[in-house]
Amino acid sequence: MTARCQLGSIWLEGLTGGVGHVNSQSLLNLCLGHPNLTYLDMDLRYFSSVLHLHHFLLYFCKLSSLRLEHTLSSDPGLELHFDAGTHRTHSHHSLSVAFLCFAHMSADCASQILRLVGVGMPFKVPTHLEISLVDRPSADHLRSVASSLKQCGSHLKRFEWYNEKGNDLDAVPCTTANTSLLTLDVILGLTPSRHILQGFLLEVLSNVASPQLRWLRIDVTLLHPTAFRSRSEDSFTTVDAQDLTRAFRDVLSRSVFTQATDLSIQIEVRGNNAPLSDGIQSDMVNLFTPWLDRGFVQIDFYELSLKIYSERITQLFVTMPLQFVLHANHTE
Repeated sequence: MTARCQLGSIWLEGLTGGVGHVNSQSLLNLCLGHPNLTYLDMDLRYFSSVLHLHHFLLYFCKLSSLRLEHTLSSDPGLELHFDAGTHRTHSHHSLSVAFLCFAHMSADCASQILRLVGVGMPFKVPTHLEISLVDRPSADHLRSVASSLKQCGSHLKRFEWYNEKGNDLDAVPCTTANTSLLTLDVILGLTPSRHILQGFLLEVLSNVASPQLRWLRIDVTLLHPTAFRSRSEDSFTTVDAQDLTRAFRDVLSRSVFTQATDLSIQIEVRGNNAPLSDGIQSDMVNLFTPWLDRGFVQIDFYELSLKIYSERITQLFVTMPLQFVLHANHTE
């Protein structure tokens, strides 16, 4: 295990072989010797509970950036102690952590820590929130994230959501309360279905409520078919195509988009399901027609059939300013 120090910063890392009690205690004590740190990058396997983490963070009154990685330890013997003589932030003080990142974390662990955001201790609401999950969050987990986003409200300027393994609802946390977002990144694994992809895009765009938005990236990976059947798939397969197109046009014509003067939007679709490829491209052109002439949309297709797309992409480049970029390794 190691601790890397830099002026105002500490990286606390656990190496292969697990987190041992003696070394863990020594490294935590090292951190506690620097109460004026502004940046912490920590492996959560040093902590046995959210309460334990909570008590540790209260020692750092000037902390402004916090990156937490992995998941809390399941070792009941990991009971680390903090030096009683070390100065601790006053119990009523909330940390003004502007940058809060959960990296490679389970949905359950992220939900537990998020309950501390915006409720007094230890975090005031951040301006930059990044959540990267290693598993499939449940509906309750998604509601927990949505509640935290609501707590952040207009204070949040940047939100990044990485959920590459997808979730049972094929959904994303709602951002309608975040009316001052400048950057929104959504990376999600989806059930391989044209209807679900359309519904997901409609949901993300409907939730945009910030007229200040400058960058929107939606990165979709079509997952391998699984045994479960998504509730989203059940609902969208019954939606009339014209109704969906009409709903899309209504969303794209909202003032939050039509009055934007410096907005860039990038949509990426990844997958290797040839039967879906032709239909997906056709859907994208049809649904985003109102934005084609404005030229601020870029749609990239990765690992989709080169034979299907090559002719149409050439035609699209000629007839409209919407940019389609194809990245594919094709073999006969």
